[in-house]
Amino acid sequence: MRLPNESAHPAADPATVDALVAGAYDELRDANVRTFIPILAERRARAQLAVQPPNTRPAPES
Repeated sequence: MRLPNESAHPAADPATVDALVAGAYDELRDANVRTFIPILAERRARAQLAVQPPNTRPAPES
């Protein structure tokens, strides 16, 4: 699972993003109206990325 627009948090570690999105989906698993779960999960993951210290990706080797 990935956030569609990764450019909002380019320094975020992909594994961290995946874990946040999966966690957001898990929190919403019992929702009665399932239509909006992808949108709500994405918003929760983005909000968590905005407040946590970034896990930077390793610099590419030259």
